[in-house]
Amino acid sequence: MADAPLWIFRGYCTPAGNWDVQDWFDGLPWESKDEIRDTIAYLEHLPGAQWRGPEFKGLGEGLSEIRCKVTELGQVLRIYGTHGPYKSTYTLLLGTAAKKVRNDAKATNEARKRLARVNAKTVGTHEFRFSENTN
Repeated sequence: MADAPLWIFRGYCTPAGNWDVQDWFDGLPWESKDEIRDTIAYLEHLPGAQWRGPEFKGLGEGLSEIRCKVTELGQVLRIYGTHGPYKSTYTLLLGTAAKKVRNDAKATNEARKRLARVNAKTVGTHEFRFSENTN
């Protein structure tokens, strides 16, 4: 029997109650979803202090990113997020797919705004669904 995950992944809810990151994930090609699922399956069994690159990068002030390279599509997927707001949770704030963007300032700024809303408890989160049949 496999060890229970150490982390629960949650998704950002917009002020209107939409699940933007879940909708982004659900709309990705299967290759991208598969790469994200593999990365999450790896991270969810590691203590947070052991999350490192290339899959993970701290961006400061509580913001971080999970990165997945999708070779078939020539893309790097970035999911901006944060450890919290609950114990043993990682909240996915914003997902992006880029061809070779190294520093996406626009996405990082939006993720920081979303992090501030989560920390201020002006928005909620939902349990993220990585299963193959999310629709």
